[in-house]
Amino acid sequence: MAVFIHQGRAGEVYSPEVLLKHWVAIRPYTPLDELLAGIEDKAPLVVSIIGSEFDTQLSDLYLSVLRHADPDLGRAISDWSVRGTRAQDAATWKAEIERPAGLLALARYLAEQGYQIYLSDAFRSALLSFAAEVAAGSHPPTGEPEDWAAYFSLLDPDGRMMWRDELYELAKQRSGEIAPTFFSIFGEELAGSESACSDQAFVSHLVVPLLTKRHLAGLIWWRQFMRVHPGWAGSLRDRYRGVLRAALFEQENSDDAAAEQIRGAIRDLDFRRPRPKKQ
Repeated sequence: MAVFIHQGRAGEVYSPEVLLKHWVAIRPYTPLDELLAGIEDKAPLVVSIIGSEFDTQLSDLYLSVLRHADPDLGRAISDWSVRGTRAQDAATWKAEIERPAGLLALARYLAEQGYQIYLSDAFRSALLSFAAEVAAGSHPPTGEPEDWAAYFSLLDPDGRMMWRDELYELAKQRSGEIAPTFFSIFGEELAGSESACSDQAFVSHLVVPLLTKRHLAGLIWWRQFMRVHPGWAGSLRDRYRGVLRAALFEQENSDDAAAEQIRGAIRDLDFRRPRPKKQ
């Protein structure tokens, strides 16, 4: 079969019916891009694909067809693929997020080609469930930060705003018990939460627990949050400003990496050291 692929005669062996029915078994032994490049007339394959039900196990096949099809065929399968990705439930997305198998890559490619994927509730629910597991330390995720940023951008605009606020509520409820990886993966999204910017209790529910636990990754994230939102500290009411000031000075005296971040935050906020009480 490899000979047929290299000779550009893959279509003689791999009919559309064979590919769609047996792709899961064929995949480990077949160079997909070479195979698709070797099928000169892709129209029958595209017609067979869009005439069938969307199968997430064939996502990498759909993606490769998209990359190799001519513009007219590409538009036909793109529209079909957009509908298919949008139709997936939360359980399917959760499994894909945990162990990417092609569905996310397909959705990302479609978005990069200008299609408004705008995944909604099911995808958002799966992301939040996964984020909760990452925060608890049970799922060290893989992938580069730019990959995750691309995945978050698949949400529709309103859904992304809701996702960010839900992420903030999740972080608040952890009482500072948050795996460091959570901030490296979700930190920018968390910083984009409108609730985090406006909620005065952000200080007592998230910042103070991070200070108390000397959470290095969390403190680095908080200082970055303040740089992104330079008006945040000035918007604090006196009560919360006092709570924050007291917590910072209580935790600053140490030689660890967290203390360096704490002292940096004190400088960022221009807090003055409290005067010692007179005896």
